[in-house]
Amino acid sequence: MSQNISRRVKLDAVNLVTQGSSRQEVVDSTGLSRSTIYRVLKNQRTHGNIDAPRKKSGRKPKISQAVIDVAPSVTFNDCLQCQELLHLVMHVPDCQLKEYAKEIRNRYDITVSESRLSTILKNLSFSRKKG
Repeated sequence: MSQNISRRVKLDAVNLVTQGSSRQEVVDSTGLSRSTIYRVLKNQRTHGNIDAPRKKSGRKPKISQAVIDVAPSVTFNDCLQCQELLHLVMHVPDCQLKEYAKEIRNRYDITVSESRLSTILKNLSFSRKKG
């Protein structure tokens, strides 16, 4: 059973432990379970916050954001896929995103969605047709 424990109660538990109270004394005074206290303390210790970080959801992109971030400053051989995408856009500017995606799939055996290509091109300051 999941219950929402207020941030104030969690902070009180952390404060009691840091002041030297035993875990059992904290359980008795706050009403939290031992596992909750240990989890809150672990989050505080590892993340610097009593709440655990949120997990990222969604599918991992086929072309990483790191590749996109460095794409404008890469040399010719550093990022072949980004280089090819830029080449396609520069030399065949009237293609639609689905045609670019098909060409990348044929050349590199990488499936990239039209929306991902749109994001990449937008990050590279290009404006494209959607298809």
